[in-house]
Amino acid sequence: VSTQSTGGLESEIRELKLWLTEFENRISEPWKFKGIGLEEYKSNLKSHSDIEKKINQNSEKVSTILNQGEILLNDFDIPSASSDTHHIQNDISSIETRWTNICFKTSERKRINIETWEQWQLYLEKYRYLNKWIEKDFHHDS
Repeated sequence: VSTQSTGGLESEIRELKLWLTEFENRISEPWKFKGIGLEEYKSNLKSHSDIEKKINQNSEKVSTILNQGEILLNDFDIPSASSDTHHIQNDISSIETRWTNICFKTSERKRINIETWEQWQLYLEKYRYLNKWIEKDFHHDS
């Protein structure tokens, strides 16, 4: 593996780290609910689906860069490039951790979105039941 391929990998790593930062910021933004109806829920699911698509689209790129890094680090033909390989090794490790966290946070966010919707539906059902009971009891006493 030549220094040229090391430079190419470092360039790809820099690009990927920028994308990861952008994406981490996006998935760390708090949800902003504009309403509590079905349309809002569908909108949240669509937004989440878009995030999952972006993850799937970049999954191969992440894997390729991580594999290239591992191959480079396992190649013993590089004469005294220890500072370069150490830097690449740290970047690869950081990318793996960040990617795992992105996938986990995205999955967790979807789970929370679905649970919140289900809890809201349960609340509405209890509210309607209680309202009917109060109305019935109120009209019964009148």
